[in-house]
Amino acid sequence: MKHIILLIALAVTACASLAKEYDVIVLPPAEPEPQAQAAPDAEPPPRWAFPKERQIEGGRMIIHAPQIDEWPDYKKATMLMAVEYFAEGEEAPRYANIEMSNTTVVDMDERVVTISEPKIERVTVAGKDIDNYEDKLAQLVRNEPLDVPLDVFLISVAQDAITIDNAEGFNPEPPRIFVRDEATILLSITGEPQEQDIDKTDLKIIANANWPLLRDSRYHYLLYKQVWLRAREIDGTYKYYKKRPPGLDKIDPTSEHGWLLVPLAEEKPDVAVQYTAEPSELIVIDGEPAMEEIPGTDLTFVANTQSPLIKHEETFYFLTSGRWFATSDLDGNSWTHVTQLPDSFLDIPADHGMAHVRVSVAGTVEAKTALLEANIPQEKTLDKNDQLTLDDQYDGEPKFETIPNTSIGRAVNSPYDIFYYQNVFYLCYEGAWYQADVSGGPWTTAFRVPDEIYSIPASSPSYPVTQVKVASSTPTTVTYSASTSYYTGVYAYYGMPVYGTGWYYPPYFGLYWYWPRYVSYGYGSF
Repeated sequence: MKHIILLIALAVTACASLAKEYDVIVLPPAEPEPQAQAAPDAEPPPRWAFPKERQIEGGRMIIHAPQIDEWPDYKKATMLMAVEYFAEGEEAPRYANIEMSNTTVVDMDERVVTISEPKIERVTVAGKDIDNYEDKLAQLVRNEPLDVPLDVFLISVAQDAITIDNAEGFNPEPPRIFVRDEATILLSITGEPQEQDIDKTDLKIIANANWPLLRDSRYHYLLYKQVWLRAREIDGTYKYYKKRPPGLDKIDPTSEHGWLLVPLAEEKPDVAVQYTAEPSELIVIDGEPAMEEIPGTDLTFVANTQSPLIKHEETFYFLTSGRWFATSDLDGNSWTHVTQLPDSFLDIPADHGMAHVRVSVAGTVEAKTALLEANIPQEKTLDKNDQLTLDDQYDGEPKFETIPNTSIGRAVNSPYDIFYYQNVFYLCYEGAWYQADVSGGPWTTAFRVPDEIYSIPASSPSYPVTQVKVASSTPTTVTYSASTSYYTGVYAYYGMPVYGTGWYYPPYFGLYWYWPRYVSYGYGSF
């Protein structure tokens, strides 16, 4: 009986922890007294909330959140679930636990794992059985789908999980890291400036700038919040300009560029502009670094910056896009990529202000949980007769270039992942594979994908398609499996979740179109 009571206590404790750390809604532990009826218009608790109350013959039952024992390949789980039974006329509950298993389905949008038909392996009841209570309990659980928060699964199995890095060929080179001691924004231009005309004016807008940036024959104008800054050169010193750029008032507010007509603020901004034309990150420190200790460790952190900047002995560690970079001189530019942190990082308290970096410390439960989530397969099934038609597949005539170190041709003037191999065209779209005899389709369901596709290196913008595979097929359907990494760009790298591959993918500039490509740095992600 001690083991069953302990399981209930663990279930309650685990749910409380989830509620605090992951905003999971958990109902309070059950009391033996009859519960008040909810108001007619009260919303029912979420379908995955625990504990759950169920009426059974001769009493009622309280079901606590399950403890997950195993979840191999994210397809079938074995778990233990604690229950309390309140028999009619008795104040004290009777305790039991249920060992169950079966296949799971993950809903990533709702973050819920569903076991549609729980298979009862064993029911253990503390004390004397009452009127075949074991059979009644097992039947009740068996007949009802079980919905469990995804985080319960992840945290339960994370501690013993063995994560495998799937990031061979990632770029370890650090981005350009600027450190400034005054309010500064990063003006980033990806590639050569690409200009577009603004109707009814002599102004041009720089399409590939990360801030609204205009140009006329004399100046560059940068829109920062509700004020304009002006500089002669694109990489020059930007100063406050109290008016709108000349001619901008001529444009139609409902036109494509009407959003530039923001109301002007009267207050002069106290901000500098740092220009860059390469993948870069910016650390802004309010004056000299103000160091504070992290309790229980030999680490300190820079308290007067919003960037994750931690110091161990004489070395500063900066976290961006899930990667750590180190330097002994903040005033220089000698950052190096770090794959193994000092052991002290493992001791950062979970309730400390810098606890958010624990997800990027290999070995922590936070890192393991994130890696498990990044590898959860998401399946999609297509009928063999399904066809896909896409508009605007190419900017002009299709143009294919061979991906280095492969025999795969890749469409370089398409926003889609289209490939050419051995006289067949392949398309990876929304987690499924299609094929066609001609470059423009129509695209039909692909029953197999050439192995050569999975040799696409991380240095290619199409690397994410290597996460999409044919999982199974029947004479009439094909099921594809795509890891969460395909959708999120989060990969396992040296035991830590990282965003992107570390490679810089130049934007596309074509005859009619321009589109940027996702890169690892420059967005302030960590």
